[in-house]
Amino acid sequence: MGALSINNIVTYDEEYQILDNDNYITFIGTSDAYLPQINGNTGMKLNLMNGGSEIVMVHSNSGENDIYYSGEMVNIVSIDPGTKLEIYNNSLNYFTT
Repeated sequence: MGALSINNIVTYDEEYQILDNDNYITFIGTSDAYLPQINGNTGMKLNLMNGGSEIVMVHSNSGENDIYYSGEMVNIVSIDPGTKLEIYNNSLNYFTT
């Protein structure tokens, strides 16, 4: 499975699909995904769902610890099969809800 840059998703294939225009994205076979840059995407909310059978690893675009997850700043979060993760950009970092 290859890596996927979330800001380049525009269509459906065997690895992911966009469900609607509200930033709901289901991963079917992708094992790695990269968030868009923080700058220029303030207010972006992504609803990421793992519809596959493997863990999806969501990476920071910068490689820095700029994702606030479970009380910590990290650069990678995982989405277990059958679960979802909501991520919001507040202009300084991403945080999960």
